[in-house]
Amino acid sequence: MSAKPRVTEEAITVKIGAFPGGQIKSYTVPQGSTYLDGLKKAGLGGTGNSESLDIRVNGAKISSTAAPMQEGDQILLFSKVRGN
Repeated sequence: MSAKPRVTEEAITVKIGAFPGGQIKSYTVPQGSTYLDGLKKAGLGGTGNSESLDIRVNGAKISSTAAPMQEGDQILLFSKVRGN
């Protein structure tokens, strides 16, 4: 049997965290992964409805989690707190 050449997939490193109470950790993901993929890898995917969440990448609020992540992105998931 001839072995197929192994295709190496480009990887990027991003930082993902949640507030309140979360820590920011580094994750290595395949290039082309979406913000939703990153949140799921960090165990933060599906943590509530989109109206109660505020997702920011490098400080800017994003409108779609379907966009691809970039090398060095810092993704923070904030849970909106309702006041009285």
